[in-house]
Parts: sequence; C-alpha cells; structure tokens
Amino acid sequence: MTITRFLALLSVLALLAAMPLAAVFAQDATPMPTEEPEAMEEPEATEEPSTSQPVPPQRFWGMVMVDGQAAASGTVVTAMIGDDKIGDAMANATGNYIITTKGDSSYTGQEVTFMVGDAMGVATMADGMMAEVMWTSGMTTELNLAAGDIPPTPTPVSQRGVVGPRGAQGAQGEPGPAGPAGPA
Repeated sequence: MTITRFLALLSVLALLAAMPLAAVFAQDATPMPTEEPEAMEEPEATEEPSTSQPVPPQRFWGMVMVDGQAAASGTVVTAMIGDDKIGDAMANATGNYIITTKGDSSYTGQEVTFMVGDAMGVATMADGMMAEVMWTSGMTTELNLAAGDIPPTPTPVSQRGVVGPRGAQGAQGEPGPAGPAGPA
C-alpha cells in the first residue's frame, strides 16, 4: 500500500470517529417546556364541503328567434341543466345573446336546455340542424335558439355530389402576341 492510500484511509477513519462527537455538540440546548399547551377548540362545521371543483365555464352565443322573428331586445334567455339555472342573458336589439354558464365539474356531459322567456327553446346549430347540447368545460358554442312558432328544420343538403363525366374540349382561342426574341 502506498503512502498516499494509507493517509487517505487514515483521514476517512478520523472523520468517521469525529461524527458521533459532532452529533452530540449539534444538539439543541434549549430546555423543553414542562407545561402542556392549552387545548384548542375545534371550529364548528357550517356546511358540507363541495365535492365538485370549479372549472372553466361554457359559453353559448347566437341568434334568438321568437315566432320566426328576431327576439325583442331584453328577451331573457336562460340555460338550464335539469332544474338548475346555470346562466342567463338578455337578447340585444338584433336578437343576439351570449350566455356564460357557471363552471362546475359535476355538469360535464349533462344536457343543457334553454328557455326563451317562459317558453322552452329549441337549439339549432349554425346550419339550421337541431342540436342536443351537452355541457363541456371551456367550450364556446354557437347555438341559435327558437321558441313559439318554429319554422321547419331544413332538409340536410349533401356537401359534395358525384363527379360527372369530363366536358367537351372548348374552342381554340386567338393566337397571342409574339414573345421577345431569344439570344442570338
């Protein structure tokens, strides 16, 4: 064994021997209290804690129609889940509304219904198709509402038809002007 290794080993042993002494000197010399602390009173529970966590609300916006006409300014539009009112708004002068609902994780996936004034509203998407609306946290949904005498829902139109045969070749056009001369 070389002298360097021997000295390193000796240093490690000296450190190990000093550790118990360092622990003794590091102890807190503050005396412990001999009296028992006074008992603290438990606060009374006033209500059950909510089991649902607050989440971002859902927002609905669109046009409100009553008897086929834009709703009058001030017509109240109410969003409901079951019997729980989750938001309301008033239609503006052009019959538009914006409702920001309450955010509650217990609403996730539940059906949202709408009242237009005192009448049940029928929800339709921007394309006029009737919609079943489910509450989704953080979503902003365009939704038109109708109440009273509701015009019939339009028949869906296919987005793209079948490709037909290629058309006949068009007539030959007039010749264009001559281009610039090329390099010589």
